[in-house]
Amino acid sequence: MKEPKPQDLVIKSSPAWAVQLRGLVLGVVLVLFAGVYFYIGTHLIGQTNPNRAKHDQQNNIELAKVAASHMKPDRQIGFAASLWRIFPHYTDGVVNPLWPWAAARVYDPDGKDQDFFIRGKWLNLFISAGFCLLLAGIASRYFSLGATVNLLLLVGFGALLPRSPYFQPEPLYYIFFFLSWLTCLALLRKNSIWLYCLLGVLAGIAYLAKTSIQPLLLAFVAVSSYRFLFGAVPAIIRKSYNRPASQWCWQTHIIGIFFLAAAFLLTVGPRLSFANERFGAPFHSYPSYWMWLDDFDTGYEFMEDHTSKTELRRIPSDEVPSASNYFRSHSGEQASDRLAEGFWWVTKNFLDPVRASERDGDPQPWRHLLADRGLYLAALLGIVVALAIWHCLRRPRAELAVQKLQPEWSSAALFVIGTTMLYALSYGWYLPIGKGDRFMLALFAPLVFSLILAGEGLVDRFRARGGSSLPITVYKLAQLALTVAILARLGQLLARPEFYGR
Repeated sequence: MKEPKPQDLVIKSSPAWAVQLRGLVLGVVLVLFAGVYFYIGTHLIGQTNPNRAKHDQQNNIELAKVAASHMKPDRQIGFAASLWRIFPHYTDGVVNPLWPWAAARVYDPDGKDQDFFIRGKWLNLFISAGFCLLLAGIASRYFSLGATVNLLLLVGFGALLPRSPYFQPEPLYYIFFFLSWLTCLALLRKNSIWLYCLLGVLAGIAYLAKTSIQPLLLAFVAVSSYRFLFGAVPAIIRKSYNRPASQWCWQTHIIGIFFLAAAFLLTVGPRLSFANERFGAPFHSYPSYWMWLDDFDTGYEFMEDHTSKTELRRIPSDEVPSASNYFRSHSGEQASDRLAEGFWWVTKNFLDPVRASERDGDPQPWRHLLADRGLYLAALLGIVVALAIWHCLRRPRAELAVQKLQPEWSSAALFVIGTTMLYALSYGWYLPIGKGDRFMLALFAPLVFSLILAGEGLVDRFRARGGSSLPITVYKLAQLALTVAILARLGQLLARPEFYGR
């Protein structure tokens, strides 16, 4: 049998009636999702997180008041300075400006802080719900219906809704972290200049929400530079600089990194300017000092004693919390133990968080919406691995496709694994300073998307090459089984919407 050429791998379009039916089903799913999302969200807002003094929420409220005062032009400081202040820039060194800037839109100067606190939680709920619906609508154009539904359910109920009932930046951060992750994957496939600019803007907005975007950018630059070297070095040796047939070009990467950095700096410019003026360093944040201390109390005292650039600059160089000073005062064994113990704790807590327990047969309030995060990710990974093995065994026809996709797929896999490891190690090291489900939870939605994207890509290869439809059928059944498992869990929450107060 003649082997098909790559250009012959064209997926046949579905008939019009199937497209219309799929759209109708998706519309019903989105309506039901929104209803359940707001029903559970309403209970979460009413039952959980009643104390605004916890979790830095009052600090967020105070910064939101300042952001609200900057919304109106001030003639005394001039038009340019007033325009500059309108952008999110004000930070206390811990809370970054994006969420207070967004929350300022619902601030009432004549109202009480508690009322503002409640409105902010509702704002987070609406933002996260809107993003989920938009994500599903866009994903449905590229993913199968089952994959789209699972993406919607896992991203919404697994990542965004659990953090929405807080007056905190996590929902906004998760959204722009997710979008930055997607742009990185797109850039590893086709590195257009505009994508580098887009990544700089999205990562900059994520940084304005939380200063935790650096490991993602570091992983992307490392993986893309690795790919750059494997493209540039052979070309230089051969003295052949023609653009390759691949959509990823090593020449574009050189200038693209500069555009990425420029777009990032322009996006975060107002915040950097303010931090430099107040704290003496554009990228100042107290957590960057805390991570080199041994406990939160020491870090809090450090922050209270050094609230301005004058006080920060007075610190002797051998007393500044830093990596060099930490390793000077701690043994290698202490550092390795801290890293290893923290890594395993945050990894376990991310994949298998503490559940609600029963006391004398009396069920306790739910602590998590989708507590089986590790099982959901394992199921998606199992689907991808099974399809990949099946694909490779279908030789010789599958061999060409695997070889053709290998650079893009291997780069994406390195990025996903590398970024996840960097965050697990970083948050593991930070564990003595602060524990929290919200840190690693930012990775859940990107990991779900990456695994679904890989599975859908393999299914497309099966569909394009024809032959047996068995792997496609098995894939659809596996996605359906995952949907049923998630819906069963949501059924438990709907039957007893009682949640841990925290």
